Amino acid sequence: MSAVTEAEMAKVKTSSNGVWQGDDPLHFAFPLLILQALLILLLSRLLALMLRPLRQPKVIAEIVAGILLGPSALGRNKSYLRALFPPWSAPVLESVASLGLLFFLFLVGLELDLRSVRRSGRQAFAIAAAGISLPFACGVGVAFVLRRQLPGAAQAGYAPFLVFMGVALSITAFPVLARILAELKLLTTPIGETALAAAAFNDVAAWVLLALAVAISGSGDHRSPIVSLWVLLSGAAFVAVWMLAVKPAMAWVARRSDGQGGGEDGEFAGRVTERVEDLVSELLLPLYFASSGLKTDVATIRGGGAWGMLALVIGTACAGKIAGTFGVAMACGMSAREAVVLGVVMNTKGLVELIVLNIGRERKGSENTDQSSKFNVAYTCLPSIDHSSNVSSEQVAHGVCVVFFGGPDDREALELAERMAEHPGVQVTVMRFVDGKAGSEEHAEVTLQPSNTKNADKSYTFSTAIVDTHKEKELDEAAVAEFRQRMGPMVRYEERVVAGNVVEEVVSIGKSREYGLVVVGKGRLPSAMVAELAVRAAEHPELGPIGDALASAGQGVTSSVLVVQQHDMSNADEVPVSVVVVVDGHGHGHTATATTAAASSATTARTWWSHEIGD
Repeated sequence: MSAVTEAEMAKVKTSSNGVWQGDDPLHFAFPLLILQALLILLLSRLLALMLRPLRQPKVIAEIVAGILLGPSALGRNKSYLRALFPPWSAPVLESVASLGLLFFLFLVGLELDLRSVRRSGRQAFAIAAAGISLPFACGVGVAFVLRRQLPGAAQAGYAPFLVFMGVALSITAFPVLARILAELKLLTTPIGETALAAAAFNDVAAWVLLALAVAISGSGDHRSPIVSLWVLLSGAAFVAVWMLAVKPAMAWVARRSDGQGGGEDGEFAGRVTERVEDLVSELLLPLYFASSGLKTDVATIRGGGAWGMLALVIGTACAGKIAGTFGVAMACGMSAREAVVLGVVMNTKGLVELIVLNIGRERKGSENTDQSSKFNVAYTCLPSIDHSSNVSSEQVAHGVCVVFFGGPDDREALELAERMAEHPGVQVTVMRFVDGKAGSEEHAEVTLQPSNTKNADKSYTFSTAIVDTHKEKELDEAAVAEFRQRMGPMVRYEERVVAGNVVEEVVSIGKSREYGLVVVGKGRLPSAMVAELAVRAAEHPELGPIGDALASAGQGVTSSVLVVQQHDMSNADEVPVSVVVVVDGHGHGHTATATTAAASSATTARTWWSHEIGD
């Protein structure tokens, strides 16, 4: 499900007036929630019946039900997904599901005998230590492989990436474990109590490591391991307050209710459990586990390499957790059978791992933004269609074409193409333009020189950064080669050699009706062909030469246009330019329509960008 803005959530209403008064109940939160819950419960019950001969717990059926209802299966039909699981409904469903998890963990606490946990404390601590140490080390090893193989993994910070992977592979999902033990009637057995206690220790260690990873991947004042210490101390203080203040108060409530305390055998605990257990386990909790499946899109795993990486991660996580737990359990005097059972139940994974990985993905993005002071600016232009040509909606295609000339902005557009291609419903084409005049007899050198006499409202903008054009070309070649290697057949790649009018070639793409969206870089550090367009009259100067050519009126372009700008502090300043074309050693000056508000800073006429181009 895509992200939901605050404005979209503000428009959501709780209940409708009904179909007979013109309301569509599916556009209101509460009726849609009832329908979603009904679908999840019916499908999860059906799957539970089918899996019963295999002795699988209900939680498996609930997660699979979410996967089937989500984008992996039925959700591939976008009309169904927008109608029954629109993005704005996700926070509502997840809030109710989290309420179910809260009640379930409360019931687990009611049945948990702390005296038995204390008896198995040392044993559980040893098992938890081994159960997190070995898989954590294995996760770090897998991280080295993933950084080399997965697209974009190398962009993440090294230390945070290793820690995130280690934590994700070593966590035991406490809610899933508790649900499985409860369904298998193992919750109050010695092995169940040991498993729960070990999982609790495991979770404490894992969340401390996660807080450390977030701290070292943060920015500014938040980039400090001290944050992890505060997280740990806050958690300890929270537990202390509840044990010292809330627990005695609850014991008093239990005594007033003629109970014997809050333990397993207490009458008060039994009455509370009896009243809420069915509501929680049969209605609310399935929504929680199904919500994890609704967030899963199996279709994004494409190709043998991706499935191989998936198998490597799953195999490593399982082997590390089971082997580590089994070894220490045997050393603690458990039988081989009990040690294997404990290792398997401690290997339960669930939404906790998804939380860790989602945080890791978000931190990666913020790290790339904060540490390099880099962010992306995008301009979107709707198609300017000549209505006299009678273009129908059916004639406008929905493919995406990314135009690549070279330079930082175009490389950013190439990264955007990679993210777009991950969506199963988007067909991406990368069209690389190659200078057909390069190396021919008709070549010249074009030099962009600062000028402070141009009108900012009628001119393009170019960066003042001094760059190594040879290095830029190497970066372009490396970016294209890496992109093609990673994406393979997922993206169509074409090269178009241009010796004539570049604008006509670009506009022909937007007029072809083959693409619903054309993505271009703004070209503030332009390639040779884009630099030549600096003398072109600008209608939309903020879009750069290529974006302006596509968005200008009268061109007959039917595609929408997305202009991408990679903005970092080293390329922030932009000034007006004049173009000097050198042919056989003679300079020919041309006034360029390129400027910026920072023009006053460019009073010196120093050259910062030079290309060889065709005359």
